[in-house]
Amino acid sequence: MSENSGMLAAGIEGSPRRTGNSTALLKAYLDGVASVGFDTQSIYLNRLNYKGCQGCDQCVKEKPCKLDDDLNEVFPVLQRADPQGDRSALPRH
Repeated sequence: MSENSGMLAAGIEGSPRRTGNSTALLKAYLDGVASVGFDTQSIYLNRLNYKGCQGCDQCVKEKPCKLDDDLNEVFPVLQRADPQGDRSALPRH
């Protein structure tokens, strides 16, 4: 069993192009960390319906976020993920 077994690396895809360079780089990264025992999960932002942070601090005082949007499904993934394994792929246009 790998020492990384059960650890999660989360990848955030910020490009609207599912077959673009950013997504290809993120996939290569996640494939690499999977090869050493990490579980991986990719989050494709363009499919989500969400609003930006409103700065109300409810997430600090009480959980969950007061905004009822798709990010409420993403937050538990990011909380479970190893911060050193997380990556985002964001294109520059």
